[in-house]
Amino acid sequence: MPSRAVDEILPLRVDPPPSSTERVFVGRIELVTPDTISSVKDALATGDSSTVDRYRRFLEPILQRLGSNEAEKARFAVCR
Repeated sequence: MPSRAVDEILPLRVDPPPSSTERVFVGRIELVTPDTISSVKDALATGDSSTVDRYRRFLEPILQRLGSNEAEKARFAVCR
């Protein structure tokens, strides 16, 4: 990304100002594998809330792939 875009998104102020600054953004993507989907589906079916909790951060995209019935089970498992 151009420096101007980075500075607009995430302003940086250093006092005293350095003679030069180099900034970078690091991108990250999480892949939801078929094994992960299967693991979450099985955990929901058996009420294994610890496994569901392990994927908590990624539950939204996993549940989208599983469908609405599984989403309801997950809401119950996570809220326990």
